[in-house]
Amino acid sequence: MHKVSFIGGGNMAAAIIGGLIASGTPPTDIEVGDINPDARRQLAARRRHLRPVAQIAPAAGVRAC
Repeated sequence: MHKVSFIGGGNMAAAIIGGLIASGTPPTDIEVGDINPDARRQLAARRRHLRPVAQIAPAAGVRAC
């Protein structure tokens, strides 16, 4: 289970993710969801250890409304 989930993988999320990883958070504890396929590709290219997803709700066990 992921401990930190981001909705949107833009510049702010990327900066926070970088700080989390630099402070010792394992990349496997981080999930990033973005509906934009180009944004997911860009984030995956910048942070090769992350696997951005199209939807966070199903992965996090949260029912989307």
